[in-house]
Amino acid sequence: MKVEVIVAIISGVCALIASVQAVRTNIAVEKMKETTARRQKAFEIAASESAPIETALAQAWQDIQLIKEIISSLTSHARYDVDIALADLEPPCSRLMEGYAKWGASIPEQARKDWHNAKGTVASVQLMIKESRTNKSELPSNVIEVLKETRTFLTDHQMAIVAARQSIRDSNIEHLLTLI
Repeated sequence: MKVEVIVAIISGVCALIASVQAVRTNIAVEKMKETTARRQKAFEIAASESAPIETALAQAWQDIQLIKEIISSLTSHARYDVDIALADLEPPCSRLMEGYAKWGASIPEQARKDWHNAKGTVASVQLMIKESRTNKSELPSNVIEVLKETRTFLTDHQMAIVAARQSIRDSNIEHLLTLI
């Protein structure tokens, strides 16, 4: 009978230990759920806060891309009417300038510098094309060489803008997670 009592006590203690362990596991699972929910909320807030700036940077990247394509058309061996090129340059150039005026103060320093430099480069491209055209179909060879180099500079500016775009949401998430 003593053995049966000892076995019963041991069984009871084991059941109690298992119950405590189950409670601890449930508490840990609930904490993980809360942490996951907090992180998800931080991601959603960061995404909503950074969306307008990310959209502006994406538009700047796209405008620079369009400008580079027009420059490529002007520097290719195929004839491309300079007046048409100038007309095609106007919308993306205007958006680039207006976007910078609206969002320049809100973006990270490196993206601001590169967007500003791209804006200046694009204005120079427009002016150079206007001043250098000898007839509707051709630009002088030295201008074509400068335009080719300018296209490379614009690519560098694009790379900085896309890097900034990626880092904006990441930094917002990190900041919000430290606050939560």
